[in-house]
Amino acid sequence: MQRIVFVLGLCGPGKSACAKDLATQGFRNFDEKITGKSVNPYWQDEGYALVMQAVIEGENCVVTDVAFYAEQIWQQVTNELKSKRRDVKIEWECYDSESEGLEKANCNCIHDPERTPQIRDENLR
Repeated sequence: MQRIVFVLGLCGPGKSACAKDLATQGFRNFDEKITGKSVNPYWQDEGYALVMQAVIEGENCVVTDVAFYAEQIWQQVTNELKSKRRDVKIEWECYDSESEGLEKANCNCIHDPERTPQIRDENLR
């Protein structure tokens, strides 16, 4: 069965690591950190269209994007995915401040060598 996994969370708790792990298992990786593209359907970016096309084509996908914290967006995306492909299994994994710890997320942001100082400061805010 085709799967799409949405990994949610603050900046720094391990979303990208989770996405990379799933990518090694054959998932197409739509990690906003790697692609530089949001998949938020409300933003004018090609990321969302690319995810929808991958779903239509039957690919397993992993998506990270902070935008999916909003329940309204969850519902919209779930409805659209199901309209494109009824058999897709949609999973939501949430790395929140209680389970992963805000302190840990901030520490990961500070020590991530891939983040520029400007991006790090924005993420910490």
